[in-house]
This record gives sequence, C-alpha cells and structure tokens, in this order.
Amino acid sequence: MNTVNIGNYREHNLYPKVVRATARLLMETDEISPVTILVQMGNLTPKDLDSWRRGNVSYLDEATRDVISRAVHRDLSEAAEIPGLGDAVE
Repeated sequence: MNTVNIGNYREHNLYPKVVRATARLLMETDEISPVTILVQMGNLTPKDLDSWRRGNVSYLDEATRDVISRAVHRDLSEAAEIPGLGDAVE
C-alpha cells in the first residue's frame, strides 16, 4: 500500500500496532501526537525525541529506530491531512 487515505488506512500493515499504541496512550492522556505514538510503539526513545525537540537532531527520521518508524511517522502525518481524521491523530 503506497498511499494512505480515508478509504484504506485500516488495511495498512501497521494499523493494528498504531491502534494499540494509541489506545494505551488515550488511557493516560487526552492528547496524543504521531511522535508520542512512535515512543509508545518503542520506535522512538524519549531521549531521542527530546534531542529532536531541542534541535540536536535536524530531522525526526534521524532519531527513529528503523524504516518502519519512518513509515509510521509519514503515514500518521498523511492521516492528519485526511478531513475528519486529523483531530484524532494530531
């Protein structure tokens, strides 16, 4: 699946992992973001997230642990642009 859209996002192979991570986060807080989902999934460490937020890492892709993390970040960013879905993932 190349492009995630409102019609196929549930078919993406990472969807179940993202849903589980999101559900765990929502039990703790009302606010989530793509990067907090990556941390919850174990694909981004809190230390690396902090380094990125402080500007020590230019691109978040440099801090993520693998190609899958970069794909999740990209797909969540694309999902945030889907009308009606953005509020759920931002």
